[in-house]
Amino acid sequence: MSYAVGAAPFAVAAVALLVLRWSAGRAGAATLAAAALGALLSPDLEAGAIPGSLAEGAAICARVLVILFGGLLLHNVLSRGGAVGEVTRFLDRVEPDREALALLVVLGVGPFFESVTGFGLAVVIGAPILLAAGFDPLRAAVLACWSQCAVPWGALGVGTTVGADLSGLGFGELSDVSALLSLPLFALYGLASLVLAGGAAAVRRHGAEALGLGLLAGGATLAVSVLLVPELSGALAAALAAGVFLLRRRRRLRELRPPVRAVAPYALLLILLVVATGPPAVQAAIESLGPALTGPAPWLFLSALAAAALLAVTPA
Repeated sequence: MSYAVGAAPFAVAAVALLVLRWSAGRAGAATLAAAALGALLSPDLEAGAIPGSLAEGAAICARVLVILFGGLLLHNVLSRGGAVGEVTRFLDRVEPDREALALLVVLGVGPFFESVTGFGLAVVIGAPILLAAGFDPLRAAVLACWSQCAVPWGALGVGTTVGADLSGLGFGELSDVSALLSLPLFALYGLASLVLAGGAAAVRRHGAEALGLGLLAGGATLAVSVLLVPELSGALAAALAAGVFLLRRRRRLRELRPPVRAVAPYALLLILLVVATGPPAVQAAIESLGPALTGPAPWLFLSALAAAALLAVTPA
């Protein structure tokens, strides 16, 4: 009986999404209702725990939503200010070989934007780069989706935040384990992107670079999670992989003007997060100012404000 009650919400979600084609919000409400009904009717569960569980779930949702809102705000400010387009044009010029460019999107650009903003915006940014490089829409879409390989740290780790809260683990502990399990996946995604982009010939030309960048990204993700700031594992590892990729093309870079102003808000965000989650004295000082300043959300909003000022973005 208890197994059936536990499986019922998942079954309701599957039927609502796949069969009835309901929206995510409507399917989520039905799933929540199924879980609450199961708790009320099952003799193995405590119906009295429902109000407390709902309150706990609402608190988790609030933490996640404020981070997602901050990430979306930062992205929209940068997009409206022309920064996203400037970065896209720069990357198209720095690597004319579309197979190598796919490698950069999958292991560098996509994971970075997913880690900072979340909400699948890595696909929105990566797909146009790949389309401009000459990929057909289907391959561009698949490659852009593969750039979600750092999803445990998307939007500075909101998924890991939820998983840690539900499992009772600490955020850092779950991040470390996720990074360890993900260690070989980055290299596999890199090699797979070459196969899709250009087949065996692309693997022969760029396979060593794909393997090296993938292992670098995986190792850096684990190192940042264990030694530095778990929330920044995906962002810093992706930035490192992209930096090494660009460093190998430094001759071409000398002929181009780097988009310094376009990436400055991201650099500010990384610096703020490193400082805020670094020395224990700094963490204690921030926590003493109130819970609103804990976590990555306030630094996302601050970076968005800085981006608006830097790029002269005003409300419509």
